[in-house]
Amino acid sequence: MASEAWKILTSFRGSTSQVQGWLDDMDCFVFHALLNFQSKNFITGDLLEIGVYQGKSAILLGLHLQDIEKLHVCDIFDNQTDEANEKEIKKSYPQFSLSMFLKNYTNVISTPPNVYSCASSELAKLLPDADFRFIHIDGSHLYQHVSQDLALAATLLASGQGIVVVDDFRAEHAIGVSCAMWEIITEHGLKPLIFTKSKAYLVPPNSSLTTLIVSQVLDEHSIDYELVGFKEYGALRVLKLNNPLRKPSKELVKILIPPFMITMFRAIKRVNFTW
Repeated sequence: MASEAWKILTSFRGSTSQVQGWLDDMDCFVFHALLNFQSKNFITGDLLEIGVYQGKSAILLGLHLQDIEKLHVCDIFDNQTDEANEKEIKKSYPQFSLSMFLKNYTNVISTPPNVYSCASSELAKLLPDADFRFIHIDGSHLYQHVSQDLALAATLLASGQGIVVVDDFRAEHAIGVSCAMWEIITEHGLKPLIFTKSKAYLVPPNSSLTTLIVSQVLDEHSIDYELVGFKEYGALRVLKLNNPLRKPSKELVKILIPPFMITMFRAIKRVNFTW
């Protein structure tokens, strides 16, 4: 299974090399491992992503759709939002538009997803009456928005088998995400299952996805982990990939060449030589 995942995700990396976004190798593997496990165990349900930017992780979700499933994505794109959210978008997400997202997505997957170009707070009345097996929350970092997104996700998850993924749950610039996530955990709306460097994977309290089952899934994909516990909770903290994806050439350059040499090379390129 690890070799199969490596091939799939190497292909994904190649087809999305020009798509801006943040999705590291570790979470690529964990996404694939969990979505593949659901499919092979006849767990069905639509997929949802809140916050898509240019579409990198949405494309990965779309590649895992089963025939009867749909991908739903939500972002404000070119619409107006509240002042605090507007400031965050302008600062962190340049080149952000619906047309760019759709172009990136359909370059890889011919059928576009269901797009909700609005604030995620409007999703409750817009989404179809369907269960979701996988929900990725990667939108606003502001507490009030993340809290609403998590509360909605808890009501939409497929009973006992759905997974919600929370991005940036421990980033310094995203304290609101951490506060909202731990609040819904301690109030028993969701419980932790997996932690990676960037994302937390949560499930309903009655989930059939236990740490024992998921540890077997991670083992099959050559993902190292350890069991962590706190209060009544137990979860798996992912440590490393035994078969990491090949780094794109630009990333290898950054690793192999000292930073001062890269800076010097760029400075030379900017010089307009005249003779």
